Amino acid sequence: MAKILMIDDDIESIEDIRNILNSNHDVEIADNIDDAIAQLSKNAYDLLFLDLYMPHSKRYAAEEAKLGRETGYLLLKEVRSASSGFQTKNNVPVIVLTFIRLNMDPALKEKVMKEEPVQILEKPESLIEILQCVKLMLMKPN
Repeated sequence: MAKILMIDDDIESIEDIRNILNSNHDVEIADNIDDAIAQLSKNAYDLLFLDLYMPHSKRYAAEEAKLGRETGYLLLKEVRSASSGFQTKNNVPVIVLTFIRLNMDPALKEKVMKEEPVQILEKPESLIEILQCVKLMLMKPN
């Protein structure tokens, strides 16, 4: 049983995924970046779901002026940092689940893909594809 953290401000859009994953995994939700940081600081997770475009965050207020709502990406960079202080390993697999088409922003897609292991899925993705992705990501050594 894997411990999964889903970080998304639109709980409705991930509720079906959460319900299906809950049958085999321990799934928690953070609906904002600051709550996600608190949970990552206290708990070790085996997999993260992450929306790149999240509302304002106290932690990343200065960077938001330059990047806009890409606070999810800022969190991903911090997770990957060896000095993050999070209980979760810095090489935890991440599934980026977002409504925004990343192929419309090649620079952001390239930055995200450098933070491996990471897989990008677009909402609404089929539940079967999401489950296959979860299985694949959990099999990767970390």
